[in-house]
Amino acid sequence: MAFDLLTIGILVLDFIISVWNSYAAGYNISLLYKEDKVGLTLLVWISSVVALILGFVGTTYVLSTVIGFILYSFSYIGGDILTALLAINFLVFGFLITVLGIIITIESVVMAIKRHNLSSILISIFNIGASIWNVFTYISNFGAVGDLLRGEDKDSKDYAILIIAVAAIISIIITYLAFHMGMNRGKVE
Repeated sequence: MAFDLLTIGILVLDFIISVWNSYAAGYNISLLYKEDKVGLTLLVWISSVVALILGFVGTTYVLSTVIGFILYSFSYIGGDILTALLAINFLVFGFLITVLGIIITIESVVMAIKRHNLSSILISIFNIGASIWNVFTYISNFGAVGDLLRGEDKDSKDYAILIIAVAAIISIIITYLAFHMGMNRGKVE
């Protein structure tokens, strides 16, 4: 039971962070239009675009996982499809989250060096820790998950990809709405 609550908690946290990344990307990009006022750099623009992509990737990852577990719990899909779904999620989205997270970490360290304030430093420390964890987790599980996925049949993989596609469509809508809300918030400041 504790593992299930921990998993749910992590998925909720991942979803919130992903939506926040999309919102923050919209906010930061809206500030770029006011560049003469805030002096934002190319680094902020790049990190905003990366945050938007990371928001979409994270939201898709969480939604496809949740949809998969819901379908499995109501016996609409079997364990083989759920296994394929989780393996594809890990291999594809885990890789993207790890790489994009490293880019965000680099940006946060640069910003902490430039700003010299406590919140920037704490954010960069958190990002460094999260990136180290993501890299370690991805590398240490890559082989086992790849072997697991190779063992699944084509139909299971195809159904898993279909579930991911549905989650991606929903994620596009959520990401767009969060980004748009961030843009609107940035325009009024």
